[in-house]
Amino acid sequence: MNAHTDLIDRYFDAWNETDAVRRRELIAATWSTDAAIAIRCSPARATTASTQ
Repeated sequence: MNAHTDLIDRYFDAWNETDAVRRRELIAATWSTDAAIAIRCSPARATTASTQ
């Protein structure tokens, strides 16, 4: 496994986690504090996504 596939696996593990506390832990371990993702050209901040 390389760094890219490891990151992808951690990303999906975080979003597929059903336990909210564990999901927040996984997101915190995967995302940097200033990370962002663009969905349909609308920016979403990691800190916003992690509270949902």
